[in-house]
Amino acid sequence: MNRFSASIFSLALTLQLFSCAQTIFIIVHGTWADPSSWHMPDGDFHKSLAYALKNDDAYVSFLQWSGQNNHAQRIVGAELLVGLLKAFGSEHTFTLIGHSHGANVGILASHMLANDPNNTIHIYRSFALAAPV
Repeated sequence: MNRFSASIFSLALTLQLFSCAQTIFIIVHGTWADPSSWHMPDGDFHKSLAYALKNDDAYVSFLQWSGQNNHAQRIVGAELLVGLLKAFGSEHTFTLIGHSHGANVGILASHMLANDPNNTIHIYRSFALAAPV
């Protein structure tokens, strides 16, 4: 296990301590992510997180957005994320894990939900990994 994998596994174990029933963890990749990389079901992070949560009532999912480095595409990504959250339904607790501009996609999605007077979806936690400022 390399240092990067060890860090990911450590984060996954930490998240396990905070998981609660009906939790859905959604991984949001950042700019220029490879479509077959860490955030996908066969990727190291996704597999490590799913393994760490295997005894909890939790599910690990991911959002695939364009990953283009511009605000307009991050808004499109946020709209896709809102759609994914709504597809899962308001009976779930959501934890977002965003890397790089994926964290900004999550932030934009949370603003969209907060500004919707009919919203019933609530993001319980959001982790920003190496998010640009």
